[in-house]
Amino acid sequence: MRVRSVVATVALAAAVAMPLAAQENPVQLALFTPVQLVPESQGVSVVRLNLIYSVNRSVKFIDLGFVNVTSGGPSSGVQWGGVNTAANRNGLQFGLVNYAQRLHGVQIGFINIIRQGGQFPVFPIVN
Repeated sequence: MRVRSVVATVALAAAVAMPLAAQENPVQLALFTPVQLVPESQGVSVVRLNLIYSVNRSVKFIDLGFVNVTSGGPSSGVQWGGVNTAANRNGLQFGLVNYAQRLHGVQIGFINIIRQGGQFPVFPIVN
């Protein structure tokens, strides 16, 4: 019984991960823009990791780094860093400074700014 549940879990994880990995740019690794794998004009479909500063059109799931910038398309999931900026964010922004042009989600940080879609335009701690 235990073997079946392990096999089922692995099969489910593979079924979810394979389409994500098959997309154009599943992973972004960056030191700073333009020293990065995926050009800034393109989106990242799974995870972006940057050491200093990175710009991409969108990041769908996990965005980790010191300064994270998404410039265009819709982004879902978590944006976690010192400074987070997003044009169109769905999900969570967690950092010291968070800015979103449009947000459907939550910001947690010292300074939180939302142009459209937030309860308050500027609010500390949680917005």
